[in-house]
Amino acid sequence: MKSFISQIVAILGLAALTTGCCTKTLVLQSPVVSMTKAEARSPLKEGKEISTKWCTDDQQYSSSGDESELGLIDEVTAKAQKENKADYLMNARFFQSCNYMIVEANAGFAKGGGGGKSSGKKSKSRK
Repeated sequence: MKSFISQIVAILGLAALTTGCCTKTLVLQSPVVSMTKAEARSPLKEGKEISTKWCTDDQQYSSSGDESELGLIDEVTAKAQKENKADYLMNARFFQSCNYMIVEANAGFAKGGGGGKSSGKKSKSRK
């Protein structure tokens, strides 16, 4: 019986070593975040729950393309928006685990397509 328990402990220990010891750590929470919109215009429509993971070895999704300016949160946000065709990420929670950045959020959309429109003020023309 004692050798059976020793074997179980050894197997569990080996499994722990092969799966790694990475923990999922909360880094940041934000009510609204976007890599494509400068500001969140109300009202926003909340979509489905999403979870996206970006690894430092993955393709870059941000527009800079410069690896020296690589931001893990920027990259996972841009990837999540692109994959879900979202204007925003709402109720976003960012986690780090090993060399991964993970975002869990709701896809967010500008209601009525008003996310990128002007404020409605007319500019004065010069005569």
